[in-house]
Amino acid sequence: MVASPPDTAIDRLLQEAQRECPGWRLWRSDVGRFWATREQRFPPAAEAAGAERTVDADTLDELAQVVAEQDAQAARASPPHAPGDQPAPAHAALPRGDGTAGALTGVVITRQTRQLAALEQTYPAWQIRETGGQVRWWATRRRPPTLAEIAAGVVTTLARSTPEQLADAMAAQDEIAHRVR
Repeated sequence: MVASPPDTAIDRLLQEAQRECPGWRLWRSDVGRFWATREQRFPPAAEAAGAERTVDADTLDELAQVVAEQDAQAARASPPHAPGDQPAPAHAALPRGDGTAGALTGVVITRQTRQLAALEQTYPAWQIRETGGQVRWWATRRRPPTLAEIAAGVVTTLARSTPEQLADAMAAQDEIAHRVR
């Protein structure tokens, strides 16, 4: 897949920010918030310590700071590096449009809300909800699968314990559906 050239100043800033946050996928939502999701999961110790795989902020420089905080939290929670291992990269504050860096003002939004919004942005063909309980995360296809998709293993509804598990399951389902088409 070839990336299209940036068509706005925001797209160019996002590309610059992407280079500053290796290992993270950055995007801007349709309502203008900036999001980042790690391409790989944190180690279990880092997740248990509260490092979040998906974060958001009002500005790109705030997003870079939040990403840096998550990487730093993961580094503190993970065992010491063996000789030759590379520590998690440090992130600088990203420039605003005027070339200056901004301060982190904080994001007042729950983790579940951020995760739900990230899943909805990434998987628009699914209706996603978080319900509580042991199986908390549910996704239902907005369009019922065809008979050929059902025969190939596509399902209408998925339920998982974590948003990461749900994202993995939706990605697998979308891959099956794509092969059938």
